[in-house]
Amino acid sequence: MNPRLSLPLIFLHIFKAGGTSLRKVVRQQYPNARCQVFEGSFPESNAWREQPQEERDACKLLIGHQHYGQHEFLSRPATYMTVLREPVDRVLSYYYFVLRYKQHYSYNYGFHEGMSIKELYGLGRFIELDNIQTRLLNPQPEQQYPFGSIDEAMFEVALGNLRSIQRVGVVDRMDDFLELLRRSEGWSIERTPHENRTSDRPVADAHDEQTLDLIREHNRWDALLYEEAGRLFEKDWADAARHDSAGAGSSVH
Repeated sequence: MNPRLSLPLIFLHIFKAGGTSLRKVVRQQYPNARCQVFEGSFPESNAWREQPQEERDACKLLIGHQHYGQHEFLSRPATYMTVLREPVDRVLSYYYFVLRYKQHYSYNYGFHEGMSIKELYGLGRFIELDNIQTRLLNPQPEQQYPFGSIDEAMFEVALGNLRSIQRVGVVDRMDDFLELLRRSEGWSIERTPHENRTSDRPVADAHDEQTLDLIREHNRWDALLYEEAGRLFEKDWADAARHDSAGAGSSVH
């Protein structure tokens, strides 16, 4: 096992960014490790942070919807993993997932089955549609960042934290990201899983330009983060290829 992904491992799961599939893969690598799963609520995360130090340190895997910074509550270094997604595609996937999943909490806060994406943005309430990747790559605030409040300073913090993460993937290269984990980290992944996928949803081009522009406007910082995530992944992918090539060459006599 590569020490860069030694325990404790923190998997920062971005909403609708392939994380449900990857969570299962991570758990399979460490079947006996004590794991803390975060589903995205502040009370849940705060409760974990307030546990005695020995209880927090007993968690060898921290997985789920959480803000960057959980490593500060452990007494030894931790490694991070995350996957980002192109923002327009991510928002559309999230919207149609909620539309299909009638038990989603959004229905308790104003969402209804006939609501359009533009109407949903008009509520100014759902942070999952508003630079959520930048939000989660900032440390957890005392109170939730209001809708529309993400600025350049927060983007710069998120960018720095993204660059510090040991393994960064992007959804449109998920199969390659899993292959990278197989080759570089020695992970055993029998098949490429795709879980919690929002199937049969309209593609981006099926939406009017006004809707797409609205999504872009509220995810401008996430778009920049996604570009950087792609660059980080490509570098790791190229490094792994060079390592494999060098290893093959050294075996020739």
